[in-house]
Amino acid sequence: MKYRLTLVAAVTAVIGGWLIVMPGSVLTLALRMSEFGEATNTTDYSAILALGWLTLIVSLIAIGKMSDALLRRYSTRRYLLLIAMPILVIAALILMTASTPEALGAGWILIQVPAATIIATALATAGDSIPLGKRGLASGFLGAAPILSLLIGTALIRFLQSDINLALFFAPILGLVLTIPLSVIRIHPPRSSTPEISPPPSSTKRIPDRRWISAWLAFLIAGFLLSWSTSTANSYITLFVEFNSTLLEPDVASRATFLVLIATVTAIAGSVVGGLLSRSRSRSAVVFGSATAVVGIAMAIIVISPDPWGLTIGALILGIGFGFANGSEFALALSVNESSDALGKNLGTLTATTSVPYVLVPALATFLLQDSPATGLVTLFIWAALAAFIGATIAFTLMRTHVRSRT
Repeated sequence: MKYRLTLVAAVTAVIGGWLIVMPGSVLTLALRMSEFGEATNTTDYSAILALGWLTLIVSLIAIGKMSDALLRRYSTRRYLLLIAMPILVIAALILMTASTPEALGAGWILIQVPAATIIATALATAGDSIPLGKRGLASGFLGAAPILSLLIGTALIRFLQSDINLALFFAPILGLVLTIPLSVIRIHPPRSSTPEISPPPSSTKRIPDRRWISAWLAFLIAGFLLSWSTSTANSYITLFVEFNSTLLEPDVASRATFLVLIATVTAIAGSVVGGLLSRSRSRSAVVFGSATAVVGIAMAIIVISPDPWGLTIGALILGIGFGFANGSEFALALSVNESSDALGKNLGTLTATTSVPYVLVPALATFLLQDSPATGLVTLFIWAALAAFIGATIAFTLMRTHVRSRT
């Protein structure tokens, strides 16, 4: 079917968009900054990283809104991709040739704009084009895309590890290549869905603004809290293993790598399965809420039992919960925004909201880890578990009520 071509193009574009951002955020930017000398490394790196995330967050919302306007006027969103591509190449060249921290920072901040353009446009295009009955499948693959981008970026960094400048350049260029299919294919409108999945005619009316606002805010808050929990695990699991596990020091690095691998693989599989289970509005809410609670359970297990078996089980459960939540998130977002004429802006807002913890958690961690890293990490992970449980409660009590009221 024609929608499958659109889905493949959208998924590869989302992978490409996150490939522009994730490798630099995780590794290459820090490695390049370290080459400028220790005197500027910590302060400048933190400032550049924070400004980059802030630029991405603002751009996701603004560009999503612009794509809605383009869709209404020209029946397509892809013109934004054509504008973003040359900007991406220029920014990548700046990153590769930067000889000062200021130049590197300018290139990193600039490259967030085309990255946000690609991510926001790809998500909105998928939302426009995927039939209602296939949104669960689309949600699963789109949820797995950011995780796949991290795997691809890690492999690319290992291949080019002898030259950080080339890694800073080729990761964005590969992201651009993955975006090309979405920029050239003709997007077809979705066909009518099957009768057993399609909503009755009365449900196509737009719900009152107050009810939509409360449902959308509930979803954003739940997504923010889930992201707070998962970003804590992503950023600090290695330090947690180092300071709080029962492992001997030589085993810390290998065990941390093993835990990340387990969580990543299960998250990718869980995302696809979670999407397939999210074939209806009410079911997507249940999957999302349950998966968020599972993430909280995983974080609690890691804190309570920081021995090798406890850490392994915690990482496995964390990957399953994170994957199922990612896989159902897009389907649930489309359900809430079924009658909205601002899909691009709303999906951009969702992505921006779930990116905010990647700025806030490190700031909190800096404060907590000053005196006692071991105690601070335990506190950080306890807060992450509580955030997931609160997010799950919100998803169950508010999201499910509002989504089911429209089925």
